[in-house]
Order: sequence, then C-alpha cells, then structure tokens
Amino acid sequence: MANRSFAVILTFLSFLHGSVLSETELDKCDLELEIEKRPVDDANKFRVNLIPSGGMGPYKFFVFKSENLTLAINADPFSDNLELKKGDYVIFVQDSNRCFKKVAVVI
Repeated sequence: MANRSFAVILTFLSFLHGSVLSETELDKCDLELEIEKRPVDDANKFRVNLIPSGGMGPYKFFVFKSENLTLAINADPFSDNLELKKGDYVIFVQDSNRCFKKVAVVI
C-alpha cells in the first residue's frame, strides 16, 4: 500500500511540475467534479463518490487533507469511491488531456 501511495504522489507532483500552464489556465478546462457523500456505520466516516464530467476519461483523483498537500491519502488514483473521515480535504481530478479541477471539500 505504501508503494502505491508513493506512486500517486509522484504522478501528481510530476504532473504539476511538468505543466507549463498556471493553475488558473488549467482550471479553464471543461472539467467539473460533483461530490456525493453519505454516512456509513461509523459516525465519523462518510462514503464519498467522485463524479467527474466534461474533459475526457479516464479520470484520476488525488485526495489530500487540507493541511498536508504533499501526501495523497488515496492509494488508487483511478478509484472514484472513497471512505473518508470528517475533515477538510482538497481533491484534484485530472482527465486524460492533463486538464485538472481542484475542489475543496468539507466532510
């Protein structure tokens, strides 16, 4: 699991560093992210479904705690179904054209 998380981080960081577009320019891509959340048995956790639209699939998701944008917490960037504890998150969705959308989420 640690190796997969490390690969996610490297993929995302190399995407950001390899980009010649600013975040504002990248955010102009026709890409949106809808987030559905519903409680699970544990009162502190929610099932979160990430629903991208626009752009071109397949999509990758990078989920970070708001206070630590250097460590992705999702091991599988292609999974759109997560279980997250209550808290503040930043979620990036990236399409196959390398466009991305950044969304701040409170769970």
